[in-house]
Amino acid sequence: MYKDNDMKRIGLSAGHYPEKSGAVHNELIEHELILEWIDRIFDVYDDTYDFDSQEPGFDLVPIPVGRLTEKVRFINNHDFDYVIELHFNSVGGRIVSGSETLYMPGSNRGFEFATIVQENIAPALQIRDRGIKEGVYWGSRERTLTPLYFLRRTNCPAIIIEPEFLQSYNKTMTDEVIEDFSRAFINALDEVVRLNI
Repeated sequence: MYKDNDMKRIGLSAGHYPEKSGAVHNELIEHELILEWIDRIFDVYDDTYDFDSQEPGFDLVPIPVGRLTEKVRFINNHDFDYVIELHFNSVGGRIVSGSETLYMPGSNRGFEFATIVQENIAPALQIRDRGIKEGVYWGSRERTLTPLYFLRRTNCPAIIIEPEFLQSYNKTMTDEVIEDFSRAFINALDEVVRLNI
């Protein structure tokens, strides 16, 4: 059992927002799908711990939905130890499958954070493990050297998880897989906190 003063605050953010909902493929809308996954994650978090007798080592906190600048401002004003944003990958005209986790280039803590999370969630998703990558912008199909805003502007270690490509989602993601992912994700956060990266 963790002591109160050991409690870490971990923020969980949904990528995009209703007015700019991200990628779309057939009937799948990225932001709406992300919100469903985040609901499942919080259900699993609540089911994992008996809060009356076993306090978790971290407090999982939803980041309010909004524009990227608003979310980063909220994170930086509320004393988080770690933050995660959830997205889904997308490519036009090709069928690609796989999960990956992005971290801030040059951040040792971000690298360790991403490594632990990806090592936990990849087996649960049962698809190709695309590993961890530096989170940078793409321009004209080529990677730039500019880190993604969410990663470079947050004051605490931050990662972005992309569990699957929308183009493959209906073939690979089931309720059971999403549940397994959610449990693996909670286990990963517990490991991150225990190791105090």
